[in-house]
Amino acid sequence: MNRGPAAPPLLRTPSARIVLYLFLFIVLQILISALVFVSGSIDILILPAASVIPFTLLMWRFIDRRPIGELGARWERHEGRRLMAGIFIGGLFVSLLFLGGIAIGAGALLGWQEGPLPAALGELATVLVILFIAAAAEEIAFRGYILQNLRQGGDRWTAILVSSAIFSAIHFMNPHYFKSFAPINIFLIGMVFALIRIRWNSLWLPIGLHFGWNFTLGPILSLPVSGLEMFTGLLRVRWPGEELLWTGGQFGPEGGLLCTLFLALALILLSLPGAASPRPILVE
Repeated sequence: MNRGPAAPPLLRTPSARIVLYLFLFIVLQILISALVFVSGSIDILILPAASVIPFTLLMWRFIDRRPIGELGARWERHEGRRLMAGIFIGGLFVSLLFLGGIAIGAGALLGWQEGPLPAALGELATVLVILFIAAAAEEIAFRGYILQNLRQGGDRWTAILVSSAIFSAIHFMNPHYFKSFAPINIFLIGMVFALIRIRWNSLWLPIGLHFGWNFTLGPILSLPVSGLEMFTGLLRVRWPGEELLWTGGQFGPEGGLLCTLFLALALILLSLPGAASPRPILVE
């Protein structure tokens, strides 16, 4: 049965939709963060991130007037493998980054955290949920809505560069953001995730990467995640916060030159001809 042509977007230009999205995104985050602060309850700390998912889906459906499946989060049989592969690769990347720090004398593994194991595992389960929701929210926002709209309005590389710049800029309020290579590295992380999103035509792989990356940094290695020291991880490590150049200082490994070099290598590998066959994001 033919459904006829799709309705045009409520706002015709991609740039107008992105500006509206970012404006409402910031307003929503301010309002919900204020609610969390006033309530004083740690049980709703995840609300600011969790709110991004339904907000983005509503924007995509009623402003862009496109099927939800075209956002890239359609669940198919192979998406579970992509999600798990992303988690593994994200964790592997951070592990190699940490081992690189050990190799240059900037880090060390000291052993397991002290404390009762059942309590640690119970806390870990909660952290798993929080980090997964946060990773999914950021990927749906930046590699989903924003990247999709930018690709409608321009070429692939412009979309990758602009979406990555917005992704980096949105972290400017994170602690120690401007005291390290964080602005550059988060921009490069955005490029890596965007390239993967485009080449595999799915959000599940970058969601897994994002989650595996943050989970290994915080709950496993006890290191800051984008400047935020939120977790006492399973392992005790030495990663000097006063060493800015290679380790990223108090921002954590994501702010160091070592991370810059790893990300540059990842971008080169992803840009090689035949690394993966690009497939169009948009379903016409």
